Amino acid sequence: VHVGSGVSADGGRITISAGESTTLTGGSVKLISGAGVVSSSGFFSIRTADGGSTGESGLLHVSTGAVTSEARSGNIMLRTGASTGGGAGPIRVAASAGSAAGSRVMLSAGPADHLRAGAVSLATGWGRATSSGAFSIRTAEAGAKGVSGSVTLSTGSRSEEHTSELQ
Repeated sequence: VHVGSGVSADGGRITISAGESTTLTGGSVKLISGAGVVSSSGFFSIRTADGGSTGESGLLHVSTGAVTSEARSGNIMLRTGASTGGGAGPIRVAASAGSAAGSRVMLSAGPADHLRAGAVSLATGWGRATSSGAFSIRTAEAGAKGVSGSVTLSTGSRSEEHTSELQ
């Protein structure tokens, strides 16, 4: 699938969309790489193109749709496949290097207007027959003219009676 380029305007757009349902669940969209009967399955890549000489590369946006009822919006799940003989593959989230400054990796839960805001939970894998996984928080080593980054653990503040504790 290919759309045209733009010379003095934006390039063409591709939209893939499944059907709507007025009474039941809407249609699904699945993009799956090819299976490997004896060897590996096919590679699957989602990325934006490189930016031009004066622009940024494009935004990669992954989100679920909003809801207007008391139902919850959809989940986003990143998971590697199980392995019955070897180790399961890793999930790595990394920001790229910059010549002036490195990128940030930010993880935050959603706010709430009336009930408790969302939580962030980081946990290691459990070991059915052996040990659970290790958990490590560290900053990288500093260059010749700097210091390594700091690690801060803190709770939010509230001006009235109670603040949470670090346990």
